[in-house]
Amino acid sequence: MGLPWIILGGGSRSLKVKISPEVFRQLPGAAVTPGLVLES
Repeated sequence: MGLPWIILGGGSRSLKVKISPEVFRQLPGAAVTPGLVLES
């Protein structure tokens, strides 16, 4: 959540969405699970 943007998978290898993590802070009921990130 400390990154400027994140990539969301859209159900296929060719469908990805780049957004700000702030989107999740605005979603009611959204939960962040630490440790599920792959950083390079």
